[in-house]
Amino acid sequence: MTKGSLSKHIAGIVPVSKIDSDFELVVPTCMSPLSNGFYAIQRSIFECANAGSKTIWVVCDDSVAPLIKKVCGDFIQDPIAISNSKYKKYPQEHLKSIPIFYVPVSYKNMNKAGLGVSVLDGVVASFMISDKISKWVTPHRYYVSSPYGVYDPSLITKMRSNIMTNESFILSHKNKSVFTGDHLGFSMSARQFKHCNYLFKRMDSKTQFNLDIIFDNDIMKENMAISEVESYFNIKDWQGYQNMFRSGVGFEIFPSWKNMFTGNIKKRKVNN
Repeated sequence: MTKGSLSKHIAGIVPVSKIDSDFELVVPTCMSPLSNGFYAIQRSIFECANAGSKTIWVVCDDSVAPLIKKVCGDFIQDPIAISNSKYKKYPQEHLKSIPIFYVPVSYKNMNKAGLGVSVLDGVVASFMISDKISKWVTPHRYYVSSPYGVYDPSLITKMRSNIMTNESFILSHKNKSVFTGDHLGFSMSARQFKHCNYLFKRMDSKTQFNLDIIFDNDIMKENMAISEVESYFNIKDWQGYQNMFRSGVGFEIFPSWKNMFTGNIKKRKVNN
């Protein structure tokens, strides 16, 4: 990944696989509901869409991909395009769809543990596939949203310019961030990814590759912008999930959010 990108393409990365959790569910932990019909995985995809992602890459095992895809579908509507279309004469003509791709962890990293592995494999997949299409669509930035952290995904809309103009962008909450291994969104450039991947390849394969192990380094902190979120819950474990519901998610979840996914659009058509 040495060539520079000629595009302004932000690739959204949603890591699902390689999480260490004590949830005892018949569905993957990323499918934990945040409200009626709105799941943690959808919150993350919606966050990537608000960050300005033109493609979104969900890194998950083949065994759970069909269930996630049934809920999320192949596309999510661009929330900014929806907002702007309200002022157009023909709103439907100005809507945009953001494709969602489902990719597995690579064979060479299959036996490595930690959510950071999923992030790195998601970045590689998004670059390799996009680059084969055209140099004009190779990602300019990578925005990572973990489904195991809960905070208001709509706030990221106001931070799009920071994501585009800074090499890295970090969300934080009371000194918690990706640098402490917490599940808060962040972005990085291709140069920063290359450095993190370099470090990753030289670590012991038995390492627990949590987010901080891979991304807490000096290169990631160069040309960096930080933004604080008011509320954040780590729902990787059952205790954290309970704490979230005791306190409330900390933001309003609008019914329109779940209707942006083609998976839910198809359900509505069947029910009608």
